Amino acid sequence: MSEQEKPGRPAHEVSDVSTETVVKFGLGLLTSMVAVFLLIWGLFHYFATREERRELPRSPMAAADQLPPEPRLQRSPGHESPPEREMKEMRAAQEAVLHSYGWVDRNAGIVRIPVEQAMQKLLEERLPVRTAQQPEDRKQ
Repeated sequence: MSEQEKPGRPAHEVSDVSTETVVKFGLGLLTSMVAVFLLIWGLFHYFATREERRELPRSPMAAADQLPPEPRLQRSPGHESPPEREMKEMRAAQEAVLHSYGWVDRNAGIVRIPVEQAMQKLLEERLPVRTAQQPEDRKQ
């Protein structure tokens, strides 16, 4: 401990960053932010009062209680059926078609039969089977 620190000498590096410059920058940034805020607030106030002074007739499209045109989406005014119930009804109707007999085209003599019966009939008729083709030897 031959050398002791002399009083009055800074205990940090003074040549890298100037504290005064950082503080000036921060104050300048804060001042700029306040100025921009006031400018935007003034413009907003100006445009709002200018719009209030204009008295335009109300658009007919802004009428209240106007239903949207058909087809209306589910859960919208004028469409009271919940989508879950509609989905169940649609699936029940599709299942009824899949598992029943009926005409597809009476003039052409085309009928529909239940799916299970159609699959069984298809298996009984023995569909033609393709023979597996041998891959050709490829020379590289």
